[in-house]
Amino acid sequence: MDMLSFESSNSSKPLDLNGYISMQPPVHAVSSTHSEVKIKAFEEFVEEPLNSESTSSSCWSLKFYQPYFDVKTSTVLERLQKVLVPGGDFFEQERPDMYGPFWIVTTLVCAVTMVANEVEDQKGYHVSLLVWTAGVLYGLGIGVPLATYCILRSHSSYFKFVRLLSLYCYSYLPFIPTTLLSVFLAWGWSLAAVCLAVLWSLVFLAKQGLAAVEGLESSQRGLLSAIVLGGHVSLGFFLNWYLVGKKI
Repeated sequence: MDMLSFESSNSSKPLDLNGYISMQPPVHAVSSTHSEVKIKAFEEFVEEPLNSESTSSSCWSLKFYQPYFDVKTSTVLERLQKVLVPGGDFFEQERPDMYGPFWIVTTLVCAVTMVANEVEDQKGYHVSLLVWTAGVLYGLGIGVPLATYCILRSHSSYFKFVRLLSLYCYSYLPFIPTTLLSVFLAWGWSLAAVCLAVLWSLVFLAKQGLAAVEGLESSQRGLLSAIVLGGHVSLGFFLNWYLVGKKI
């Protein structure tokens, strides 16, 4: 090798003050931290919200959940109407919200507590009744969608936890007028009204969940139906205990 070829082969590499060829270390892609991986997994679990500006926030902060409550009033009213008149796609390619479900369950808790005290002809309101009612309604509202998600997660990417949670809590809407009307109804009519609300709510859930259960095995479909039906039957028994049982 002559001197000319040697110089041309090294002309592109700068020399430092000591005459050595400086070598740049290879650039490696920075791997995501453990916390970022956990946040990403949690976001996939709860689904992308309506407004995804806070996806960089920690899942333990309130800012992460704020977009799920950022929803138009017209969207909530449209979804309430679809519960009363079941049919069609409930979300229509839009992201689920938690604003409507939160206030539906909270309103139902307040309504059951108020009506139960009126039925018992008690003066004042007992905190224990409010806590017990909130524990049952919120427990069923979260527990049933969570159990449903565990069955559907490997078969349907459409139904993620927040979507199931939103859908299930919206189905509580028929129980609110039923609870309020039970004050003026005899025990037989109150019982019929609660049963009608359970049936109405189940029809709504069945129409919205038919596409999700098509690929399931018969055993899984039966387990899924038992979970949803059991949750609504438990809710019906709970309402009958407070709204009907005290009248007999």
